[in-house]
Amino acid sequence: MNNMLSASVLDSWARENPRKAQELLPELVLRLILRTSSQIADYDFPIEKGIQYSGYDGVLVSDEKTSYFPKGKSVWECGTNDDSLSKFESDIQKRTNNPLGVNVTEATFIFVTLKIWNHKKSIEELRNESRKKYPWKDIRIIDGCKIAIWLQEFTAVAAWFAEATGSSAAPWVSGMPLKPTFPRKGTIRCTGPSIVLWLLQYPKKKQFS
Repeated sequence: MNNMLSASVLDSWARENPRKAQELLPELVLRLILRTSSQIADYDFPIEKGIQYSGYDGVLVSDEKTSYFPKGKSVWECGTNDDSLSKFESDIQKRTNNPLGVNVTEATFIFVTLKIWNHKKSIEELRNESRKKYPWKDIRIIDGCKIAIWLQEFTAVAAWFAEATGSSAAPWVSGMPLKPTFPRKGTIRCTGPSIVLWLLQYPKKKQFS
């Protein structure tokens, strides 16, 4: 993943910009979801000022299974603090005790973070332990490593992330940045030249020929 948006870059930026990460992560996830599948039946991911209010960070209903989310209903919680393990445990306990009307036996709980998972307990160990402890249909964790792979698949979303975060946070594109938009059918269309993602060391206004 040389010269592209890496897991280490995501992790470092999220640690340096926790508030901005909290604001952008739900929208980043939503954009990736809508780019990944054209068979999204319903979704609700509060963004911008919407993140201030109570409720899940995201609710998704998909008519197909993908590598990143299951078929059917899933609820999403985003973690941006340094201790991803503690945030996961706090969120799943809270949502199990008060699922806000969601039937947990028919929904998948998904925790997502921009941080690289760096705990003694691996993601798979934690998932297996949590499946025995909580009644959710399934439990998933998406960390910075998987987000980086997901972004590599969809450069239009990576370009949006670059523009949204600035030069200290994401790679830049050559020439005019792509401008993704959300058509009604849930896909992202982009206008602009082809992009090349570069390392973060370049200044924000640096242009490449």
